[in-house]
Amino acid sequence: MAVCFAAIGGSQFKELVINSSVFVDKSLLIKDFIEDSGETLLITFPERWGKSINLDMIETFFTLEVDKNGKPLPLKERFNCKLFLGGVINLEFKEPKKLDLLQISKFESIMKLPGNFSVVRIDFKNAKGETNIEVFDRRFVLLKSLLITDKQNVNNQEVENFKDSFKELLKAFPRFIYLKKEDVSVYNDKKALYGNEDLIHCAMGFICLQIKQLSRFGNEVYIGKGIANIFLINEKRNKACVIELKYNDTAQAAIEQIKTKEYAKKISSEMNTLIFGINVSQDKEVDMICFEILKEN
Repeated sequence: MAVCFAAIGGSQFKELVINSSVFVDKSLLIKDFIEDSGETLLITFPERWGKSINLDMIETFFTLEVDKNGKPLPLKERFNCKLFLGGVINLEFKEPKKLDLLQISKFESIMKLPGNFSVVRIDFKNAKGETNIEVFDRRFVLLKSLLITDKQNVNNQEVENFKDSFKELLKAFPRFIYLKKEDVSVYNDKKALYGNEDLIHCAMGFICLQIKQLSRFGNEVYIGKGIANIFLINEKRNKACVIELKYNDTAQAAIEQIKTKEYAKKISSEMNTLIFGINVSQDKEVDMICFEILKEN
């Protein structure tokens, strides 16, 4: 009796196809991707649901394959195409393997597309740092980890220009100041002021980026010595967020209320906690102050 096995734990589609004797064919996701009319496709599932490997499948399908001189390979010589169209492939130190047709191969119009595009893949998984500047310098400088598979050259000046443009974007965000103690005063050298609802959109989007994968959301939550407007904890329970909203007052007043009412005192002893104070004036101008309290080790 033959033993069936699947390669697990990896994030490369090619390895899954080659090293598994059985796997779930999700290649029709490529058809959905092509036929989707939106400008952006957002796929949200919990961890270990195969997002990375299916994204790699889409990349593998479209990626241009070239020879040592950077010229596109003939269709018959393209390795990636065989992963979808089937056929015999030669493996180093192993016997040749015969691959089966995948579901996507039934669509002739779509099968004219594989291996014809320069694909840029950007992975934010390791975009980490103690400050926003560190994040942009380490991993948000995307050209450092860019996959340019048809051997286009990127010179140092282009990298520096790209870096500078991202630093300009930082000016649009509120400043982060990292604290070791809750009672340290925090002052922004400039307040972010915007008209009508622009900053509300910016602020809430920024907050969502910082507190991704929510597992707990609370509105008007009893915490500390009062009621916080908004309280959030992410699913890994390593970061929380406390938001206080004010009308026709100041963002600093919102921050002072968070401190006075000790909204963040208990939770900040358990995990890093983002603090946001947001004020909307009668003239629809909005200012915001934000900082993070680091969990004491």
